[in-house]
Amino acid sequence: MKRFGQLSVLLLAGLLLVGCGGDSHDKVSNDMVTAMEQLVKTLESVKDEKSAKAAAPKIEAFAKKMESIEERMKEVGEPSAEVEEQLKAKYETRRAEVERKLGGEMMRIHMNPALSGALGDALSKITN
Repeated sequence: MKRFGQLSVLLLAGLLLVGCGGDSHDKVSNDMVTAMEQLVKTLESVKDEKSAKAAAPKIEAFAKKMESIEERMKEVGEPSAEVEEQLKAKYETRRAEVERKLGGEMMRIHMNPALSGALGDALSKITN
């Protein structure tokens, strides 16, 4: 669960970004939540070892996408209090829902040795 907590912190940090250059705080926040929603859909598709192996490349692609989003986060600065409140109002419901679903899916997969074994390498890329 420590690993899930790291994803949650990253997701929350993404919601607190300020736009600069061609990127905006809102766009980075939206892209982060959308990526997390896609990860949840991928994890929900994992029902057996075969589907776990099929999902592994998608999870690895997610890890690369998150690295890109992290870089974008670094390129933008801290939000003003006003921007922070606007982003919380806009994304809080989606963020909370995706965190809830992600936690459930990670627990489900972790509790099944066949699934966690098949996804171990891919999951380690998003949880470390």
